[in-house]
Amino acid sequence: MNKIFHFLIELIFWIAIFASPVLVSAAIAAYVYFSNARLFWLSIVFCSVGVLLGAFVAEKIRRKYGCAKYISKILGSPDVLHDEESDDSKKIF
Repeated sequence: MNKIFHFLIELIFWIAIFASPVLVSAAIAAYVYFSNARLFWLSIVFCSVGVLLGAFVAEKIRRKYGCAKYISKILGSPDVLHDEESDDSKKIF
């Protein structure tokens, strides 16, 4: 059960990392298409590049850091992190 939960969390974060370049390229493709409908092929190219780039980035991050660890570093609040270099005289408690 724990492995299934870990896999699902990694999958959700992988999709989140994958979606970032895909959404940016889809927005560019939509702009190109709506500005000139004859450039439909260029919109398809932009979307394809976004999908390939998204998969590449997500896999690279998954292999190097792990998706959950990477996202938690990005979303983590730095004010609650423990500063290991601080001396004990500055602590309140």
